[in-house]
Amino acid sequence: MMTDPTDTVRFLQGDTMSTALTDTASRAHVDTAPSAPGESSSLAPGDLVDEREAAALLGLQVQTMRNWRWAGKPPRYRKIGRCVRYHRADLAALANGEV
Repeated sequence: MMTDPTDTVRFLQGDTMSTALTDTASRAHVDTAPSAPGESSSLAPGDLVDEREAAALLGLQVQTMRNWRWAGKPPRYRKIGRCVRYHRADLAALANGEV
């Protein structure tokens, strides 16, 4: 059974993980506008996390992240070569119900 992103948001609201994600995203200089391929964006070290860390931050299984990615559900992800990366600001937005 696939988990609905809104269930995760409801689960995370008020949770310290949601606060930690928001604090991390607000401290870093983040370019939240979607960038076109080949366009540079300002990323600080540590802004992008792999799917295992993203799942841990949201309190989900890695397979749930993969299912959401396949279904086109949030959060946004980036492919760097064969690697999948998530931006901490996108994870914080999902946790705060902004997506």
